[in-house]
Amino acid sequence: MKLGIPEIIVILILVAVLFGTNKMPQIAKSIGNAIGAFRNGMSKAQKGEELFTEADGEKLKETAGEAVSSMKDNAAAAAENAVQNVSSAVSIAKEKAEERIEAVKGFYNDSDTPADTAPENEKVDSAFEEESRDKQAVQI
Repeated sequence: MKLGIPEIIVILILVAVLFGTNKMPQIAKSIGNAIGAFRNGMSKAQKGEELFTEADGEKLKETAGEAVSSMKDNAAAAAENAVQNVSSAVSIAKEKAEERIEAVKGFYNDSDTPADTAPENEKVDSAFEEESRDKQAVQI
């Protein structure tokens, strides 16, 4: 499709009506700058020149370094939060286990068999000690 004189005049009239006559020089300048930048980029690409300068590469490295640093900080904060959550969960589990063990000990203390001589109490005590050691290892 070719643009002739009448089509160009119609386009200019539409631009003048839409944007006003005061904005037409600014629009023409913007279009000219865009065309110039396009031509400049095309000529560089045809010549095989790099589109990025060394300064652009340094900016990209700096930005990437900042992004990595930010990601490390966020990961460290998330890990710290996870450790705190696990620690509190272990504490709650320890408290519940101690309550259950006390309930079992209370059951055997209330029975006819003396608490000191009941073989089951030894099993409960050793299980409690083993569980306590495991939880301490998890907390470390």
